[in-house]
Amino acid sequence: MPDAGTNQLHLRLMASAGVAARLIELGFDWAAVDRQACAALHFKCAEGGTCRVAGLIGGASAGKSTLFNSLVGAEVSRISSVAHETIGPIAACHGDLAAHVAEWIGRGAMFVDFKYEPAGDNPSHGRWDTVTLHRHASEDLRGTVVLDLPDVTSQWSIDEGALTHRLMPWFDVVIVLIDEERWFDAGVFASTVSFARNFGPAIHVLFNATEGGRELSADEGQRLQDHAVAYHIDGCAFSPYRPGSGYRPLDDATRRQVVDWMWQADASRRTAALRAHIRRRCAEIVRVNVERARDYGELLDRVDREMKWSASETRLTFDLLTDDERALLGVGNRWMPLYGAVRAIGRRVRRGGRRDPATGIDFDKRTDELAGVLRRNLEQRFYGVADRVRNAVAGSSYWSDDRTDWAPNWELPAFDETEWARRIRHHIDAWKREAAHHSRRSDAAVLSVGLPLLLADLLFLGGAGVSLMSAAAWAAGLVAGKGLVQSLKRSTAFADYRATVDAYRAFVRESLDEQWTRNLAAMPRRHLPVQEPLLQAMMSLAAPQGP
Repeated sequence: MPDAGTNQLHLRLMASAGVAARLIELGFDWAAVDRQACAALHFKCAEGGTCRVAGLIGGASAGKSTLFNSLVGAEVSRISSVAHETIGPIAACHGDLAAHVAEWIGRGAMFVDFKYEPAGDNPSHGRWDTVTLHRHASEDLRGTVVLDLPDVTSQWSIDEGALTHRLMPWFDVVIVLIDEERWFDAGVFASTVSFARNFGPAIHVLFNATEGGRELSADEGQRLQDHAVAYHIDGCAFSPYRPGSGYRPLDDATRRQVVDWMWQADASRRTAALRAHIRRRCAEIVRVNVERARDYGELLDRVDREMKWSASETRLTFDLLTDDERALLGVGNRWMPLYGAVRAIGRRVRRGGRRDPATGIDFDKRTDELAGVLRRNLEQRFYGVADRVRNAVAGSSYWSDDRTDWAPNWELPAFDETEWARRIRHHIDAWKREAAHHSRRSDAAVLSVGLPLLLADLLFLGGAGVSLMSAAAWAAGLVAGKGLVQSLKRSTAFADYRATVDAYRAFVRESLDEQWTRNLAAMPRRHLPVQEPLLQAMMSLAAPQGP
């Protein structure tokens, strides 16, 4: 179980921009709000109860900036008749806290990714990447940082609305301002309030009258409160219409109610909600990573099987031999029935002991022919395996639909087929000499069996002798043939030949392994390895004990 210090380090890691970029590059769903949640929980644990943060959110022209200016006692946030005036976060805190807030923002401990800027003398509409900070002297807001935020409803506020959602994990209190005339068709707030609830703030609604006219009846006011209760709001209040433009102070009752809301924030509820959100998000990424790591392992296993197939294929040992040379390795092909051998011996006796002219085995295999066979074999093996590996990669479930455009790049390795052919021919020639030597030694054995049968055939047995001689010849030929074949297969020259072919096969496998290693290094990853500190951090934060 990780200790509190370890989890603090993990939270800080998960709040960093580098981690976010890494996860996005790998295709994981790690949003900016998740980073802010990690940073907010880290800040809350590190700074304790140093301050509270209250966010004012609402639709266009709902009166957020008017409420903000009234709370801090100065026109800090610009107000105009044009909707969507505020485009960046504008904050205010007591002067005693301002230096700390400026330092926290400046070093990235608070509102990560936002820069700090002190408020000027003129009202501001804010900047999308900067927190503009105003210092005030209101004692009832001591220890509270209040933020005026861009609206979340206008067509112009898509990016700025996302900014408001991104900062949601920082708010201990969310005050939703709603123009009472537009509340009943303001379904967009359902998603905003639901999203805010993920992070555990106290959520209050201030129905703000922005236009003059008759006051709400008791029934209309109750209907508004019923709508608020349907969204599980912690509390609601009504702010009467105040004529005029620009900076207008709140009435005392409304101000007191809003300030009371800020002091009633439940810190433990927000801490628990932040932990639950981080645990849930990290657990989801860990789960997806496990699936991707499994798919990655299956892809590597399939590629390895294709590589092993190339190394285990042994047909080349025979493809490099002529038909007559291959016949030396087969009993039926190499050895005719002994009856035919005996007749050949008879012909030899009639020629005065001279051997038959050499026919059959042609050992004059040219080096260039061997080189051609090797070159064709290399191309067939290499491109065959490359195609199968390419198909394995393209068909793997490791890839998402938008990443299947990557494919391995294979290049035929440098290969001196002539030198390999010379080495192989050298061993075949040596084997040829051993085969000729064994053939001469076998003549004596053939003669010792065949001569008595030949004399019996000629002098005594007639047709019956032919049958007897044929049966004996088949049996003797089978035994002698097997012995000769085994002798040829066990010969040193043949072993050298096979060792050279195996060395060539190993060269092909090593070349394929080298190319696959290069391709593997270039292959885009979609998962984190087990030993990755980032994965270890997420596994720790996703554990039941939580961050």
